[in-house]
Amino acid sequence: MNDPDPLVNRDNFLTIREFLDYLLNVKNRNKKSVERYRFWLRHLLLWAMGRSFETANKIKPSFSQYVDALDLAPESKKKIVETARSFFKWTKLYHSRQFAQLPAYWIEDLTPSKVPRRDATDYVTVEEVLKIVRLKIDRDNIALLRDQAMTALLFLSGARAGAATSLPIQAVHLDAQ
Repeated sequence: MNDPDPLVNRDNFLTIREFLDYLLNVKNRNKKSVERYRFWLRHLLLWAMGRSFETANKIKPSFSQYVDALDLAPESKKKIVETARSFFKWTKLYHSRQFAQLPAYWIEDLTPSKVPRRDATDYVTVEEVLKIVRLKIDRDNIALLRDQAMTALLFLSGARAGAATSLPIQAVHLDAQ
């Protein structure tokens, strides 16, 4: 295959823009979410460059291989491939004539690489939590007081640490019993 055109295919760009507009206005996705989709689909444009999405199944390296080679977090790579699959499913539905030659099985086979799971899970014992909660902390050290309170909250609620870091302040009712 000849070297691809060094410019992004205009039709590809316009189709992605139409898909993003669809997500915003038909699927009622949040504007910030649509911006994330734009970031993820940008990689699809860079992968295809001058070649048409209509023949995406013939582009080498495959999109999954291209994404795997990117220097991104595994979760980001997963979202990029999943978003590309959603985009191609949409093109088959809303531009069926134009994308008639793109095999549906190719779209279904567009799957991200497995995200490696962390091997070890750290568990905290009741004794460890009690030791942290009983520590005498200077009242001026607000950060350490916060950490102590969060330790107790996480242990008692069973929440994940990631969930606690995104907990809205309005959800915390200190005066309530």
